[in-house]
Amino acid sequence: MTPYLGKGATCALEDAISLAQALQNGASNGSIPDHLHKYETEMLSRGFAQAKQSMNVHRMVFNYGSNRWVKWCRDYILSWVDVLVGRAAPPFGLWPVSYEAMAQREKEHKL
Repeated sequence: MTPYLGKGATCALEDAISLAQALQNGASNGSIPDHLHKYETEMLSRGFAQAKQSMNVHRMVFNYGSNRWVKWCRDYILSWVDVLVGRAAPPFGLWPVSYEAMAQREKEHKL
């Protein structure tokens, strides 16, 4: 799994909790191997889905920057994603050239 979603530690904790629950349920029912098999199946399914999601983010962020126009579109879209989720102010001007230009415009706007 690539580190771009920051899910590695969270997945490890989730797996640990799921394993503890599987062992506890298996011990109370007397069928630990069955519960371990169920845990393993669920863990692998969840892990592969998260790894696939992480790779998609990796491809979007790093591979869609080989062409300067594609890179510009990616950067512009990602800047608006930050605005939509409330982490950044809207970029000033209709077509920002780069993050440096956006920072300069923001600095000028604050003065």
